[in-house]
Amino acid sequence: MATAYPQNDDKPLFPRGLSLNARAILLCLLSVILLGVDQRTDQLQPIRRVLSTATYPLDILAALPSTSWRWMTGSLTSRNNLQNENRELKRQLLLQNARLQRMDALDEENRRLRELMKSSTRLQSEVLVAEIIAVDMDPYRHAITLNKGLAHKVYDGQPLLDAYGVLGQVDTAAAMSSTAVLITDANHAIPVTNNRSGVRTVAYGTGQSNRLSLPHVPNHSDMDEGDLLVTSGLGGRFPAGYPVAMITSIQRDYGQPFASIHAKPTAHVTESRHVLLAWHEHLDELSSDEPTDETTSEAAADKPALGRP
Repeated sequence: MATAYPQNDDKPLFPRGLSLNARAILLCLLSVILLGVDQRTDQLQPIRRVLSTATYPLDILAALPSTSWRWMTGSLTSRNNLQNENRELKRQLLLQNARLQRMDALDEENRRLRELMKSSTRLQSEVLVAEIIAVDMDPYRHAITLNKGLAHKVYDGQPLLDAYGVLGQVDTAAAMSSTAVLITDANHAIPVTNNRSGVRTVAYGTGQSNRLSLPHVPNHSDMDEGDLLVTSGLGGRFPAGYPVAMITSIQRDYGQPFASIHAKPTAHVTESRHVLLAWHEHLDELSSDEPTDETTSEAAADKPALGRP
């Protein structure tokens, strides 16, 4: 009796095809051949372009996580850097603006000093530059404090000038500072001369920083609006010929003996910061001479606490 053996159709007795190792070796050889062909010729260039195009989306997807992370960290870092840079630039801008403002102030101060130096060359007398360190807050008194005093040979009654005209005179000189009264003070008067006609008179302060009064000018005197009033030099305190004021208005009432005349000081009364203290070159000669009747009355007008007649 013959024995029946089961048949296995899934696994052939003699397998066909190459084994796995053989396939791997074959693929390696094929790769080496393709690398050699690609290295020496351009025959595989079209295939490479096609494969690169086909795999480009896969490259993008593979690099997306790292690209996203770098973008996010870079954005945060850039934002912090920009904020820090912005704060630093703002700080530098504030510093530069402050320095620029200081430079503007120094430039203006240098301009005033240059004007003062030009004035000193015209004076033909010894001068000293002083700085205004305080202003009298009394609205009825026009006085300033200077940083020069007896130690700098400043004396009572010394004329005070700026680059544009007579500013006042020293009232009280202390050791290291001095107080000066301005020509606009209501208790100050100064002898002046009309630079055009030569008419002499006295200019009184009115208590207003832009106005002087000439109350003792006869109606028939040769005075016109726009005439320049200069120091007459009488009394010996102010150097002669230095600008004092410009006539701004004249009212003649022929029923009265004197005209009503007002003038504007040429000096920058409320703007000056640096002033000139002048030593009149003829002061000693005039003080030693015997005063005449004409000079005695006008010399008294140089005193800072004169009072209105």
